[in-house]
Amino acid sequence: MGLGICLLTACPGGGGGGTGTGTGTEGTTDDLTTTTTTTTDGTSTATPTGTTDSPTTTDSATGTTAEPTTTGGDDALTDCQTWYGEGDKQVQKQCTCEVESGVYPDIRTCLADLIPVDGDCECPIYAADPANASWLECLAAAEQAFTVCDAAVACDDVAGQEMCFELFFMYDCGLPSKASRGERDLQCFDATPFMCGSGEQVPVSYSCDGEPDCMDMSDEAMCP
Repeated sequence: MGLGICLLTACPGGGGGGTGTGTGTEGTTDDLTTTTTTTTDGTSTATPTGTTDSPTTTDSATGTTAEPTTTGGDDALTDCQTWYGEGDKQVQKQCTCEVESGVYPDIRTCLADLIPVDGDCECPIYAADPANASWLECLAAAEQAFTVCDAAVACDDVAGQEMCFELFFMYDCGLPSKASRGERDLQCFDATPFMCGSGEQVPVSYSCDGEPDCMDMSDEAMCP
């Protein structure tokens, strides 16, 4: 999700800006396979069956199986770039569906309306912190799994699309380090800092994260 249209927006809470259909959280899924069945009316449904370490998607129309390649955990920058690259693919799929449904006249017009998926600012920040290595590796794999799943699902197959999102969130990758979130807010989002009741300022992403950063703990006081 990014997944993209909001997998990435978790997309980048998972960090970051951008759109896409993907988003990440923490950990990894132990086992899951996604099988896509194409019916006679042209629709398809993705269904998880069995268990595998790396999610796969089988297209019954062709009998081929697509497996997302995972990037090495020793290269956090590559993993981050993979995450955003998958978001680009997801945006393309979304625009294909929007054109098919008549929302846009063509893909170019659709893409011009969407927020670009761009990790050029965020990826160096995330990759610079070793604490983010496993998160980025997990998120890259989750985004790849979602892209493969979503590519095999018809635009009007709501159940199949929901299954792809469930597959993505099963990775449960977590969040980037707190320090890199603060740096991201400052360098990439130009976000207004949170003003503590005690007078100091903290990055806005620090508020309501379960860890008080203001001297008077006001950054955790009005949280849902």
